[in-house]
Amino acid sequence: MSRSLFGAWGAALPQESFARAVAAAALLGAGRDGAPPLAAARSLGAAAGEIAVLRLDCLADVLSAIANGGVALPPAEEFVAAWQGFSESRPPAGNGGRPLLRLEIEAQSGAERSPMMPELPWLFGLLLGNGGDLASSAYLRLAGPPRAISWDWPLRIAIVGDTRAADLAAALAASRWPELLHIVAAGEDCQLLLLPEDLRRGLARVLQSPRRLRAASVLVLAGAGTAGERIVPLAAALCAEVSAAAAGVAAVERERQGEYIESLLAHLARDLPFDVALQRALPAVQDDAAGEPALLIASRGLAAEARLSAVAQRLARQAGRLLSSAQSSVGGAAARSLAERSGRPLGDEVVALARSLAASTARSSWADDAAEASELARLRSALAGRLGGSRAGQLAGRAAAAGDGAGDPRSGAGEQRRLNGSVIDVSDAARPLRVEERLAVDRAYVIDLDIGLPRAQVFSAPEVFPSGRLPPADAGHWLDLFFVPLVRCASGRLHTPQQGRLFLPAEGDSQACRLSFRTHGVRDEYRARILIVHETRILQTLILSSPLAGAAGRLALTVENRVAASFDPSPAPPPFDAAIVVNHAASGQAGFTTVVGSEVSFREPLGIDRLVDEVKALLSAEASFTAARGSLDDPALLQLFDALARYGRSLLKAMPVPLQGRVPEGARIQIVEARAGAWLPVEILYAAPLPQAGATLCPNARAALLGDGSHEQCAHRDDRSVHCPLRFWGLNCVIERQPEMAAASGADYTISLPQPTGDRLDVLRSVLVGASKRVRAQDLADPGGILDAVRQAATSARTVRDWAEWEQAVAADSPSLLLLLPHSQEDPAHPGISGLEIGGVLLTRPELESSYVAGPATAAPVVLLLGCSTQLSEVPFLNFVEAFKRERAALVIGTLATIRGRRAVAFVAELLAALQAAAGGEESFGEVFLATRRRLLAAGDGFALSLTAYGDVGWRL
Repeated sequence: MSRSLFGAWGAALPQESFARAVAAAALLGAGRDGAPPLAAARSLGAAAGEIAVLRLDCLADVLSAIANGGVALPPAEEFVAAWQGFSESRPPAGNGGRPLLRLEIEAQSGAERSPMMPELPWLFGLLLGNGGDLASSAYLRLAGPPRAISWDWPLRIAIVGDTRAADLAAALAASRWPELLHIVAAGEDCQLLLLPEDLRRGLARVLQSPRRLRAASVLVLAGAGTAGERIVPLAAALCAEVSAAAAGVAAVERERQGEYIESLLAHLARDLPFDVALQRALPAVQDDAAGEPALLIASRGLAAEARLSAVAQRLARQAGRLLSSAQSSVGGAAARSLAERSGRPLGDEVVALARSLAASTARSSWADDAAEASELARLRSALAGRLGGSRAGQLAGRAAAAGDGAGDPRSGAGEQRRLNGSVIDVSDAARPLRVEERLAVDRAYVIDLDIGLPRAQVFSAPEVFPSGRLPPADAGHWLDLFFVPLVRCASGRLHTPQQGRLFLPAEGDSQACRLSFRTHGVRDEYRARILIVHETRILQTLILSSPLAGAAGRLALTVENRVAASFDPSPAPPPFDAAIVVNHAASGQAGFTTVVGSEVSFREPLGIDRLVDEVKALLSAEASFTAARGSLDDPALLQLFDALARYGRSLLKAMPVPLQGRVPEGARIQIVEARAGAWLPVEILYAAPLPQAGATLCPNARAALLGDGSHEQCAHRDDRSVHCPLRFWGLNCVIERQPEMAAASGADYTISLPQPTGDRLDVLRSVLVGASKRVRAQDLADPGGILDAVRQAATSARTVRDWAEWEQAVAADSPSLLLLLPHSQEDPAHPGISGLEIGGVLLTRPELESSYVAGPATAAPVVLLLGCSTQLSEVPFLNFVEAFKRERAALVIGTLATIRGRRAVAFVAELLAALQAAAGGEESFGEVFLATRRRLLAAGDGFALSLTAYGDVGWRL
């Protein structure tokens, strides 16, 4: 790209002056209200701050005028003078020096870039290159809704790549300021994700990552590696993939990338914004004074928040809020407990920290040796370490937990927010009426939904919104709200779902989200499901209901499923690619609400229960076989694949359309069972056309299951003449199931979820084993049995004879893994009540309390229920998976069918070995469980298809 687009306009100007003319043209356009460019520019300069907005639409107008002869366009020299007037009219910096000038480039408003528009690299080079001093930085403003920014000190940095990544990590490990950075593993949340490759290869590597990455910003260090017109789309895709608010591209030689990041840290530590530091760090590693500038696309939020003083001001405010919260909400034994554990008075420490932070933010200059940044990092660490984090909402919950047991950890003001609603009848647009009691037939309504404290004239959910399940963010989060009518109009068609968004701040009430609905064609009762979603992860589901005629009652909002009932902040969970809410109406009709991206759908397919029953029967028949088939190509196993593929394809086609064909291979899928007994065998959904009659096993199937081959690159991937097990969702996707957990408000139970400082499960620390008297000794205690497998993997193991010994062992050992091989049966003395038998002793569902699940240690156990119908009881509300989850189990692995002895041995040995191998690594439980099922099937054990896990799959081992 050259100046040829501008023709003769400014042709006589040197490059530095021409850059000023172009900048002024993008600032002012071809004309600004008829005012001369100089007067208009001075007016803008007098009111300007650090950021000046250059609009590509304005530049396009100028180029269009040039193309049309430029008759009405002022000469380029006037625009040069206008830029000079703009610069001179800007107020000085707070310290009297020259203020920063940061150019925010606003993209064109059209869907496609005009062919008359210069390419972005040329424009950046013009504005920032040539050794000129036109501006301090430039960035293209990232399109889309505002994104919550998490920026802190020490800076959390992750590095992804090949040997370049290892070299860069080694260079940063020897940093002059180790307290300013913290290198984290790829897959962990970070402020800065470094890609030591070019943009094209870096994006490919991110997309190939087995764990979805998340970062506040991304920096590509080896240049763009692609044509100029592709840079913005690729950088935007990179931001979207890792949920980043900025992506930068700098061309730095491999050997000097560590030096560049050191220089970047130094400039950030001097309170320079990220965009400015990105440019000023380059001369340290570019021998040519006219080197290529860094390209950056960024949100306005990151431009403001990714700065040392912004972090210091935020931490000062948080320290003050912590002090206020401690004085008003934490008293008595709780406050004394915190003070005793810290060794210092709570108030004195917070006061000292707050004053120190305030003093740092009040400085008008920042040291060149990063002293203030180092101090800030130490203060941040001390504040978090002493008080458990910087979020004010944490203090009340943790302090209450530290006290004598009195008080509800949800009682803090920041944790009392819930979904609120207000319905307005807009059938008569001239006379809108607020609905106080109930809805009416054939009316049009709008509903305003917000998340905040309950208040007068609105109806509120009976339970608080689980904000602790959101990833840490100081500003807040954008949430998707889906309003899904569960009613049909007179024609039988389901009413159309609605979707909206709201921003939930870290503290205080959210903005309102307005949605519309109608009751036309509905009789008796109106019902709608409301889903609150963050990055396709369902956080809470609620039901809005109202009688329309006849029956007593009024408009009500009830919590349908508490998907995340933990109120401590959790680490940022990876986003899901799809979510499914499974529910059965009171009539027994199955209903499915699906969320794929921003699309929500609801469907009640008739006859699906029959398909599900057939799947259960097939899996039970396979599991009843006394041993594994011996090979993956066993004819019986191929016959099972064929039958399951047909049912799985039928089930998938019965689902809402967005779920078909839009869920990528290797996806992460969340299943929420909104009602007890509501179940869908998602694991056998079949994501391809059915195999032909007589299909054989794919020659690459076993290698793909074992991870030795690539399913995506397999030549037979779409070949219908072969069976491929990885076409089943359960063998290709990480699936998180959450059981029905709704309970009356105030119910006393705990769901265990990964926490920021405790997201690992030490599963093999202590294993407790209990078995039914029906289990053969040769499968349990003989050499090569289950106990042998346990002892080889576990630090300690204990076997009990009955439930009395079991309860005693839980209290004494707080086991980390509960391995149960029970027999489930109905209580002979109380028909209709199911129980689990071990050692000839029956424990009924009403008798199952937390004393049988979790001991006094804080860590939650994993439960393996390997027996007879332990997952799907004939009485839905006696579901034992839900029971163990309710009583503090972190994860529950269940079987869909009776498991035979030798196959139980094989599964236990395989799973424990995999857990042992993954301990201390970065694999999540979901990934380990998926790999275990694949290995079992590769060995010819079709029982692997009967295994499911409930709980948060984000736990690491």
